[in-house]
Amino acid sequence: MTLRTMKDVLHTWRPRRGVETPFEAIRRAWPLIVGAHLAASTAPRAIEATTLVVTTTSGTWSQELGLFERAILTAIGELVPGSEITALRFRIGRLASTAIRRPARKTEQARLALRTDPPPVTSLEELKVRIGQAIAARARRRRPSCTACGISLDRSGLCAPCAGILVEQRIVAASRLLADAPWLSYDVIAEYLPRLSREEYARSRRSLLSRWERHVTFLRLRTRHVPTATDRAIVLAYALLVTGFLPTDLTRPVLRNLIGPGLEERLYGTDEEPLHGWRTKDLYPKGKHGNVYRRTD
Repeated sequence: MTLRTMKDVLHTWRPRRGVETPFEAIRRAWPLIVGAHLAASTAPRAIEATTLVVTTTSGTWSQELGLFERAILTAIGELVPGSEITALRFRIGRLASTAIRRPARKTEQARLALRTDPPPVTSLEELKVRIGQAIAARARRRRPSCTACGISLDRSGLCAPCAGILVEQRIVAASRLLADAPWLSYDVIAEYLPRLSREEYARSRRSLLSRWERHVTFLRLRTRHVPTATDRAIVLAYALLVTGFLPTDLTRPVLRNLIGPGLEERLYGTDEEPLHGWRTKDLYPKGKHGNVYRRTD
């Protein structure tokens, strides 16, 4: 840090007109006393008896000012003879904001005063044209709103909650169709659900696969469990969903290779008889309203 000579400081500094307290004089001349570099991170805060309290943004700046305390006190004594300051005290804190405030917005009366009155209407047709122009201008200024709930949006379309609800509704509808006919492809289901995307179809398919696979694992581990018609229907639906086969094309060897010979034998016995026909009603046993596979029309 390079300190300017007292002669240069006194030559460039000029006091304000009128009565000025010693503290105001020190605060105004602070950049000349310590330099612009230190003045950016320090500022006089108050005068307590014969001590000048200086606010610094960190302890480093306090330590650096302390090294030049004698030179600073000498400069203050030359600039403000009646201050009688003999010591400096440093406190870490936030400096007062020196940001330039933005001018206040014009009031409604000021805006109206700046407007130029349009020429008077001379015909009914001209009045209709002006009304249409005013309506169009207001519509352009108005922010787009959600087409479902009416909330304002930054861009046109649906808000995130409404869009998410519609996506979940389509996924549930696709899951119901797949539960009725697990072999259906996306192209077939899209005919019934035109807004269904491939990603939503994949999500519904993964959801059913996860549920049915957990049930197949349950049957595989619980060897003492007596299989029911619902168990056979879920296993058959799982196989049809994995393979994409029609019920008439699914054979015992394919099912045995998919779920394992042990579970396949427990479900259908040792005889190589063809699999029974696909019956959707077995997936929704009567009375089990809490079953995740129950269809709700």
